[in-house]
Amino acid sequence: MNLDNEMQILRGADPSADIAGQLRATPDFAARAKAKLMRKLAIGVVAFAVLAIPASFNFLNKTGSNGSQDQIALDATKGGKKDNKKSGKSKKAPAQSTAFVGAPSLELGALSSELVGADQLFRSARDGFSFPNYSGTPTADAIDASTMAALFGKAAVCADPNAATCVMLPGAQSVADQLNTAMANGRCEGLSVLSQRFYDGLDGRPNGVAMTSALQQLSVAKQIGYWWATQVAPTVAANSKSYRSMQPSQIVTELVAGLNSKAGFTLGLYSSAGGHSVTPIAVTKDGDKQNIYVYDNNYPNEIRKIVVNTVSQSWTYGGAGVNASSGGSEWSGTGAGTMDLTAMSSRQGPFRVSLGGTKGLKGTSSMLVITQKGNATSPVGFKLTTRKGVVDSTDPASVAKSGIAIKTFIGAKAGQGAIAYIPVDLSSSKMKIKILGNKSTGAFTMSLMRTGQAGITVTAASNFEVNVNTSTFESNVEVTMPNPTDTASVQISDDAKAVDIALVKGQGVSFTTVIEDGDASIHGSRRVEEPKTSFGVMNWGGTNIFTTNFVSNLKKGEAQIEQLSIDNETGAASRSFFSIPGVKLDNFFIRNLDTNQAPDGGPLDKPNAELIKTIDPVQLPIRAIAGPTTTVAPTTTTIAPTIAADPTPTPTTLAPESIVVTLSAQRVYGDTNSSIKDTDWGMTCVDSNSSATGCSFLTNAMKTAAMSDWLNMSLTLSQTAKVNSYSSETDSDVMSAELKSISGWPSNYSADIIVQLEVLPRPLAITADPQVKTYGDTDPELTFNTIGLVDGDSLTGSLDRAAGENVGTYAIN
Repeated sequence: MNLDNEMQILRGADPSADIAGQLRATPDFAARAKAKLMRKLAIGVVAFAVLAIPASFNFLNKTGSNGSQDQIALDATKGGKKDNKKSGKSKKAPAQSTAFVGAPSLELGALSSELVGADQLFRSARDGFSFPNYSGTPTADAIDASTMAALFGKAAVCADPNAATCVMLPGAQSVADQLNTAMANGRCEGLSVLSQRFYDGLDGRPNGVAMTSALQQLSVAKQIGYWWATQVAPTVAANSKSYRSMQPSQIVTELVAGLNSKAGFTLGLYSSAGGHSVTPIAVTKDGDKQNIYVYDNNYPNEIRKIVVNTVSQSWTYGGAGVNASSGGSEWSGTGAGTMDLTAMSSRQGPFRVSLGGTKGLKGTSSMLVITQKGNATSPVGFKLTTRKGVVDSTDPASVAKSGIAIKTFIGAKAGQGAIAYIPVDLSSSKMKIKILGNKSTGAFTMSLMRTGQAGITVTAASNFEVNVNTSTFESNVEVTMPNPTDTASVQISDDAKAVDIALVKGQGVSFTTVIEDGDASIHGSRRVEEPKTSFGVMNWGGTNIFTTNFVSNLKKGEAQIEQLSIDNETGAASRSFFSIPGVKLDNFFIRNLDTNQAPDGGPLDKPNAELIKTIDPVQLPIRAIAGPTTTVAPTTTTIAPTIAADPTPTPTTLAPESIVVTLSAQRVYGDTNSSIKDTDWGMTCVDSNSSATGCSFLTNAMKTAAMSDWLNMSLTLSQTAKVNSYSSETDSDVMSAELKSISGWPSNYSADIIVQLEVLPRPLAITADPQVKTYGDTDPELTFNTIGLVDGDSLTGSLDRAAGENVGTYAIN
């Protein structure tokens, strides 16, 4: 990477720095890397270059999330206007005019005096779920290795992304645990997102079900968990940031424009009671009041209303508890920060973040996640102190003014925590993070992750503090406890290695990541190939009592956790090591949630960053299928309610269509065919119809039903068939498959099923038996044992040993 590219990345983090006459000193960092003395000079020059660049809280990078390796809170849409700030004053966006004309639909239950501004025709009784928002420990919807791989990609989650099983990186597991803790308080965000995606046709309903209201909770639980977890995505936090700086009336204006352009949204509400997510359906106006009609998944089959007062810039909403039975009181908010919109295009994963890894291009922001276990009553968040001032994530007004991408976890209860993406220029000098919340309600957990430094996860029952200091060639993080009796658990994760440290008696911990082989040194963006991390434990007085480095050398695909505790008096260490086992990923689930590729492997027909309609000051994505916009003239006609009659179907003759489905799996030589699970089969589908009706049907069937429910498969390949690739096209005597008669299958379609199976070599271990002989005796028979041979197979061969007859130990070959 050259210096010009790096300066572009830095200016992307600070748009105000992209001006004529920008300082462009280009010292030869590659040469300075060869000598320590010259490297110290480089640090000084770079520090001057960084200080010469005007800093800005606006760090939205306008590159799409899949086109950049940086961990940065990306703008949800492409081509959006940058926030221009001078002397602390924001440039005002041009005012928008919104037309409210015509009578609203009777289905909304609106007053006759209301005029309609937008109505996307989403109706709760048909397009919402029949079951309410729910809380409790995640089970079928748990954030597991498959969900994490779908969210962030296998390379960020698994020690070896190409291995048959995923050995989950310790940092990834820590973040997954936090997400499950937060989700236990409510799934409203996942329900809001998924219902809108079903309505927009971005996802197919399981089993070909025609209406969302006909779905059972278990059939969509895994998807609900995934879409709930997209709250932690940098693009979602950045999109939320754009809206949380707006007044409620501005939110309404953007919502009207977005609904009329067929954009998919969720609407977030933030108050002292917590955070809640709903699906906006329509907007009307009645005098100074503007009404946002919503599907609230707490109340199935109902359409409810949020009332916005455009004069006082306040809003009220009746009852948004975790579900209808909780009898939630009226919610309200005033001013910027109390509402936001999240565009569906901001949720296009997988998302590029660091999960405790240190190799690759150093990102330009740090990911901060705060949660509290078991808390449902008290707000939880953080106070961030930087050279730019203080931000309180529990205060909507503070969030609105901060300019930092901060997202409060949404689930209709207060104790879920917050997510933030903090620009690196704020941690280049001293930065402090303090946990906020009622410590009596449960233990806090904080994770701080950034590419280029080791990740850290802290769990403690006290409101601890974390100090961060990042310079050009090293990053330092320090955790301190507020009381001499405090205890804590700290995990430091360095790619596939991690150490869990048990802190007692107010002990603290610090770690430093030193970059020795960076190929560039522009602050905030550098390639990290050989970082070195050391860490130490301090007693309550701040004296170091133990210092060490990561000590294990792992093979590819391995991951390991060291458990460590330090005696407060002697500094003696108690250490033990544990290897992390691999788990089988649900690859079909992962592929179908890759929003950059259609389920059948064909071209993507979903909204992306190119499908944008510009609406100042926020970019709104266009829905995949946008209907015509109709302007309704004002009218005083009173329309009596009518019941639409079912149209008489017109007989049609559909052209014949066909699909070719290829099912592929692997097994090891000697394993039985029955060892292959449904989730082990990958599927590709080619449809003769451009609408992919047949492939979409089978894709949904494979996600929601057992293969035996829709497929007759015969797989009689011998357990000891030789290592090779087999196909039903050439080996039909041992492999075949045909589609069953399935309810709802399009009658004009035929299906050709191809089965492919690859038999892999079986691992075999050979161990020589140790032998002993007395000096002068002849050699005993050298024998060996094998592990991994299948019954009936044998291994022949002979052993010898290293030459020599003197007393000693000799290797057996």
